[in-house]
Amino acid sequence: MPQLLQPKQQLAGYEIVELVGKGGMGEVYSARQISMDREVALKILAPRLVKQDPIFAKRFVDEARAAGRLNHPNIIAVHDVGKAPMPVGGDPTVPEVDYFSMEFVNGESVKEVIDRQGICPLSLTGQVMLGMSEALVYAEAQGIVHRDIKPDNIMITTGGVVKLADLGLALQLGGEEVVGEKDEKGRGKVMGTPLYMSPEQARALPVDSRSDQYSLGATLFHMLTGKPPFKGDSAKAIMKSHVFDPVPDPKELNPDLTEPWRQLCIKLMSKNPEERFDGCPAMRTAVQAAISGQGPGVSKRIRANGMALAKDRAQGMPSWARWLVYGFVAAVAAMVVIIAIPWGGKSTVEPVKPPGPERPVPADPALIAAKLVERVQQQLKALPAEPEKALVALEKLAGDKTIPAGPARELIVQETARRKTQLDDLQRKIREQKEAEATKVRQAKALEIERAMAAGDLSKVKECLDLLLPEFDKLSKSTQDRVATIRQQFQVGLVDLQKKFTDRLVQARAKDEFVEILAEVKISPLSDEAKAAIVDFAAKRSGEAAKPTVIAVEDDRPLWIALAEQLEPLRGGASYPEVMRLTNVESAKFPPDSREQVKGLGMIARLASRAEVALDAHIATSKPTVELTNKTGNTRAKLVKYEKGMVTYQLQEKAADATLTQDLRLAGVPLKDLVDKAVTGPGVTNAERLSMLASFLWMWRSPDAAEIFALIPEDPLAKAAAAYDLKSRLLALRGRMSKDGRKLTVTYDLTGKSPWAIEDFIGDGATLGDRGLNWATTKRVDNGNTETDLPLLRWKESLLPPVTLAWHVVLHPNTNLVLFGVAVGDRRVRLGFSNAVPFNYKVLVLATKDDGVSCEPVPKSLKTRVLLPVGELIKVDMVISADSRMTVRYNDQVVTESFQLPTGKPITPIIQAVILPSDTKSEAKNERAIVDVPLLSISGMLPEGK
Repeated sequence: MPQLLQPKQQLAGYEIVELVGKGGMGEVYSARQISMDREVALKILAPRLVKQDPIFAKRFVDEARAAGRLNHPNIIAVHDVGKAPMPVGGDPTVPEVDYFSMEFVNGESVKEVIDRQGICPLSLTGQVMLGMSEALVYAEAQGIVHRDIKPDNIMITTGGVVKLADLGLALQLGGEEVVGEKDEKGRGKVMGTPLYMSPEQARALPVDSRSDQYSLGATLFHMLTGKPPFKGDSAKAIMKSHVFDPVPDPKELNPDLTEPWRQLCIKLMSKNPEERFDGCPAMRTAVQAAISGQGPGVSKRIRANGMALAKDRAQGMPSWARWLVYGFVAAVAAMVVIIAIPWGGKSTVEPVKPPGPERPVPADPALIAAKLVERVQQQLKALPAEPEKALVALEKLAGDKTIPAGPARELIVQETARRKTQLDDLQRKIREQKEAEATKVRQAKALEIERAMAAGDLSKVKECLDLLLPEFDKLSKSTQDRVATIRQQFQVGLVDLQKKFTDRLVQARAKDEFVEILAEVKISPLSDEAKAAIVDFAAKRSGEAAKPTVIAVEDDRPLWIALAEQLEPLRGGASYPEVMRLTNVESAKFPPDSREQVKGLGMIARLASRAEVALDAHIATSKPTVELTNKTGNTRAKLVKYEKGMVTYQLQEKAADATLTQDLRLAGVPLKDLVDKAVTGPGVTNAERLSMLASFLWMWRSPDAAEIFALIPEDPLAKAAAAYDLKSRLLALRGRMSKDGRKLTVTYDLTGKSPWAIEDFIGDGATLGDRGLNWATTKRVDNGNTETDLPLLRWKESLLPPVTLAWHVVLHPNTNLVLFGVAVGDRRVRLGFSNAVPFNYKVLVLATKDDGVSCEPVPKSLKTRVLLPVGELIKVDMVISADSRMTVRYNDQVVTESFQLPTGKPITPIIQAVILPSDTKSEAKNERAIVDVPLLSISGMLPEGK
């Protein structure tokens, strides 16, 4: 059956931590009392018991309240009791639960000790029995009977304090089930745990503190022998043994057992309550005597088999029967006296005197005890005021063999308990004072670390982290979040610091420069491993600096191109770790000069990561309002959150309450200005600011990156970016490229997955959206079929035949003639689509005439007046053979084939439109051309030299 409560749920002001025990009566959890911010044990009564017997729940509450009034160092304190609604997410069939909270004990139970080592040492046994005696003396004075004493309910703290659990509740949540006192007909019901149950409990008779003595005796038997006194196949069989079977002799199971402990165990487990101790104080005295090696004064009439002599049986008689026996004995004695007196008169028998000197009169025991008490009282008055010193003296006094068990020794025990409580209170106050001081220090360091991070003082940040991280769980949740963020920024800062030292070593030439740099490294907050790596690099560089520089000339362009094929898919997002790993691995393939530039690309990714952390913090704390520029136009928005390339913002216009999450670039966020503000701060130099800004923009493919790098041309990162852009590209394109010999294939997925592909097209009116590249124009053609002023969008590069083009296009309503085709020198061939009134044909092929300024339909090409579906995908395929013959298809239907183009010339894909002016205002809405292109694939031969 699943547990009732789950971690993090809250019940009546307690936050659940974890389940620590479960049994027939319910469950126990470790929890945090929110108001007091302290750890407690929270016990939940099983709902089925409440349902079966509502009176049981009432007794549960009443007895918990009674236990809550107890305050003793050897009793686990009860804090709170009540009924509360089941938390959200809990069992819907249980509307509310009964609970009580108590002191959480950090330690183990006696049961766990027995399970681990079997027979307990007498030192531990004495410690447990003395603590339990003190607890039961106090409970008896308060009129409380435990009714369920057993090893499971006796706890030993890590400090060695013995504590009794569940006092007055008669409730066990971690072991065997305990039943109620009365059934539905008012009959007595057995209550307790069978293994340690007194005979009167087993018979459902009234009980008092002597029943607790028996249970403690059964527990003592288990500790002395490693086994419970009775075993059986069922609870009923065990209970029957407690009532009728002789108590086993513990010495038979533990031959090393001393006689005082054996006698104490046997007396506590007497079948007849009258044969146990008169009260718990007498039991405590007996325990103290057993600890000191003296027996508890067990009468010889007590037998392990539970049988008694005549005198014992007489004590169980009615009073009239006892007086009858006593009268008979007196009569016999009188007869003896009468027979001893001579009938003649006065007796002549002289009293018999013992030979030898006259014996001294024995001293009065009461007087001796009083003097002993007086002596102990004087010694107690002379104890030091400091509880720790007093306890040392009391330990010595307790070892005095001349002080037997009795009132004098009881005074010592009481004073020891008082001084221990006094010492515990003093130590608690000292701990609270230290914790208060530590809290102030943590709060001060939490403020200091923020100032240090803002100032770029990494050494101070490290000092604060060294203090805060070991006590991280003691910080508030908000402080934990902030320290975690600063820790991440600190790690990035260490990487940057290591790079600065490395860059300086690369530039260093003189010996003094190396010495100066290494001195700074030594006192820096870098790790020992990082410092060792810099020292090794410095040794290598100092050796190289002494040698003449040899410049090796090597054509490494193919290596750059291969690197770009792996790196380009990683740009345009938060892929900084992948870029760092890639450049670190690939740099080994490059010659020395280029190798440092490749590593510089990895440092660009590191700086971009650092800038992203700053951007995250800036947006989280400032919530800046910016102007978003995207396909929907300019919109003011409040930035709320940034995480791994996705920005969340709230629109400030129109739908003001709308909150959206979108790709950073697709959202149209002004990256340059926003990141510049994020990385600007105290302790950040202008050069560092520009490097972080340019690195972030370069990783995100922003054209502003080149502009920023141009401001710091001597920066190694600027040189690395310039080398990459110069050497890595076959063509200056953003599309996904693949090369097979001189054949190049460029593929564009224009549905938002490649938001920078728009840079590969030249012309007005093009944007990128979720449906692909959107091209719109309203430019009209006034002179019929002229080519001169047709609006144009063209690919920025050209390829040689054979060339293959694959277009996916979607027309908008009322679109004039839109054209898809190629430009070859001054000639153009295009497939046109229209769903507007001015054109008779809805599909046709137009080609440039020989004059180069006008166009006409291609002869023998397919022409149709059938309207094309609006909003549906149209596939256009164009194949140009090696001898420049062109075949055009749409939706796999041939429109024209083997149309001859000028040979040997580069071919450029284009989009155009023919918009004829309308004659009436009602047709003005048709004066436009709008089309979406979700996919474009271009394949052809690279021109020579590329």
